[in-house]
Amino acid sequence: SRRGGWALSALSALYAVPSLPLLVVVPVIIGVALRSSANMIAVLTLYGVAVLVRQAAEGFRAIPGATLQAANACGYSLPRRFMEVELPLATPVIVAGTRVVATSTVSLVTVGAFIGVRSLGTLFTDGFQRGITAEVVAGLVATVLLALAVDAAVQLQHLPAPGHLVQAVDVLGDYGLQSAVRLQLCKRPVGRVGFCVRKQHAVLV
Repeated sequence: SRRGGWALSALSALYAVPSLPLLVVVPVIIGVALRSSANMIAVLTLYGVAVLVRQAAEGFRAIPGATLQAANACGYSLPRRFMEVELPLATPVIVAGTRVVATSTVSLVTVGAFIGVRSLGTLFTDGFQRGITAEVVAGLVATVLLALAVDAAVQLQHLPAPGHLVQAVDVLGDYGLQSAVRLQLCKRPVGRVGFCVRKQHAVLV
């Protein structure tokens, strides 16, 4: 919808705002101290929401219309279609956005050192001010390793479940042309194949 498009555009514009100006403006708006951890949490939350909402919208938008029609033809209610069809198909895109948020959050936290919020970024600022190269390198290595560890943890939390696959088949006219979309529906039993055909759509269940 037009309203949703405006919201996505606003979130994209928000993510494009540099972090340092946002770290200065946000505490004025929400009434917290500039050097408080609440300021960092608020800014990181804004950046995270901006990415995840955009990714989720793209994931659901990419679902083929034929797949949704096939689910409707089998009598799926809207909540069931969302949980068992749309969400599994959109999950890879959402997980990709989660990984971006997780790793970018680690890097953005270091920026807080420039306004006095202690973090791994303090190793950068302190090392540059005192001319200690080892301290700067230590901060760099620690930040990279932490980002990699967080990214690995996100991937482990979203490993594909050993579920069962359902094929949604869209029957096109009388020519026998078929396009199959594989859906990961973990609650379906294995070994029994049935058909639900309605409005020129067939679904293997």
